[in-house]
Amino acid sequence: MATRFFPLTKLVRTLILNPDWNALLFWRDEQSQSAVDDAALPISDLLRAQLGSFGALHSELYFSEGGTPSEIDIHLLDEKGLLVWQDLRRELGADYCVLFFSHQFMESFGRVEDFEAAQRAKDGLDA
Repeated sequence: MATRFFPLTKLVRTLILNPDWNALLFWRDEQSQSAVDDAALPISDLLRAQLGSFGALHSELYFSEGGTPSEIDIHLLDEKGLLVWQDLRRELGADYCVLFFSHQFMESFGRVEDFEAAQRAKDGLDA
């Protein structure tokens, strides 16, 4: 009897850029729902620094004694998050599905186009 080999399917990991008090990235797949150690991800030092800057902005807005962030602050946080999200998607490539949690819309996005469409609709720019 001949041995049959089946092609291995590549496991794509899903993570979400969703800053919280203890982490910026979280796994969102069957393997885990825990915080991601960005040091274990194959990303550049520049992107790691951008993640740190994004996390610092989130902490400044949500954990300082200044109270609730303004709508403009939340919009700026999402704009910075959008740039980090795009860089994460580019650097991690096809091995990862990277989602983005918008504090402005309080929902997760899987496609940049969907997030941008939501922004346009909110700003009344869609026809």
